[in-house]
Amino acid sequence: MDKNKLCLIITGCINPNINVPVLSVKDGKQRRKQYIKSIEFYIKKANFKYIVFCDNSNAHEEDGLKELAQKYGKHFEWISFVGNSDKVVSKGKGYGEIEIINYAVANSVLIRKCKMLFKVTGRLEVKNINWFIRLGKEDNDYFLLRAKKNEFVDTRCYCIRKVNYINYFSKAGEYVDDRNGVFLEHVFYKVIQNNKIEYKLFPIEPEFSGISGSTGCSYDAPHYKNVIKSIIAYIRHR
Repeated sequence: MDKNKLCLIITGCINPNINVPVLSVKDGKQRRKQYIKSIEFYIKKANFKYIVFCDNSNAHEEDGLKELAQKYGKHFEWISFVGNSDKVVSKGKGYGEIEIINYAVANSVLIRKCKMLFKVTGRLEVKNINWFIRLGKEDNDYFLLRAKKNEFVDTRCYCIRKVNYINYFSKAGEYVDDRNGVFLEHVFYKVIQNNKIEYKLFPIEPEFSGISGSTGCSYDAPHYKNVIKSIIAYIRHR
């Protein structure tokens, strides 16, 4: 995939409203530490030229990240704004995530340069992300479909053409209702089905590392399981 056309968007909420449903990790200091660890991982290890972190809790920028990015030949942008916390509380985290991406797309200097967006949930590291960059193509959208009938999209990470995100997914947050079991994952699946959007499955199984903000559980799965899943995904991709 052409790195000049691809931008990594890392979504974040450093200081969340504690009343947001399905939220496990609430301490702002702990969350900031986890976000910074993730950002530093992508700057040091991931083959992205453009990296954007966007936060909807008006958190101040961490010193030294832009300098670190320059050291590794990357361009980094920290964007922060005051999100609609009342709607996030009433609808759920999925609303906030779409609000973050929409703000980043509208305001980021780096995103304007790109045609493809690779979105990753902020406090997670995708350890094998460089394999996706190597195998993916910029004329496709890539999603992870989960559950027995693939009825929802794994929104921890996906890669999408910017124009498709704007045209089809930018309003997805309005249909999220966490309290009644309608999560962003379900809404994404419906958007794909209702608009007959053509997409590809990920060419590898993402190897996640980090802590779930919803459950507080670790995503660190045994490495051999990810290798097996990635082999299956690659065969299917071909």
